[in-house]
Amino acid sequence: MESMVVLLNPTLTQKNQVEKSRAHREMGPIKKAALVYAVVIGFAVIAVLIAFTHTGTKNITITSPLVGAAISLPFTIQGQARVFESTLAVRIKNASGTILFLAQGVMAKSPDAGQFGLWSVLVDHLAIQPKEKGIVLEAYSFSAKDGSEINLVSVAVQLAPSSQY
Repeated sequence: MESMVVLLNPTLTQKNQVEKSRAHREMGPIKKAALVYAVVIGFAVIAVLIAFTHTGTKNITITSPLVGAAISLPFTIQGQARVFESTLAVRIKNASGTILFLAQGVMAKSPDAGQFGLWSVLVDHLAIQPKEKGIVLEAYSFSAKDGSEINLVSVAVQLAPSSQY
């Protein structure tokens, strides 16, 4: 949640502060806004506007499991994505960077182009048994321009001792 202050009859200094605030505010997509209340302070009327935004400005999120969670096989990785052709990839790495699991061509169920869609991947095995219990879940997409990895997000989790690989 982001808040914004709007001044009526601002001074020149206040105008400069509003312009800086406006530039910062335009960095993220605003879904909807609600005028909450106006307060009179001296001669200036201050209106407070609360803006509700999507979680961050990332095009991919991992919503489950959460950072630091103890997981055991099988488990599901879930999230939301707004990526080219609604297609992303999900992988699991150990601390040394070895890929333990890879799923490419994961589809985000977006209602329309440019909108976020839900995605999920069932992890029921790992390619090798990791020596350490700390692993990293990664979701990313590929650039339409050159095929490079973009929009990478990571979540560090712990494998439960009882996991069968």
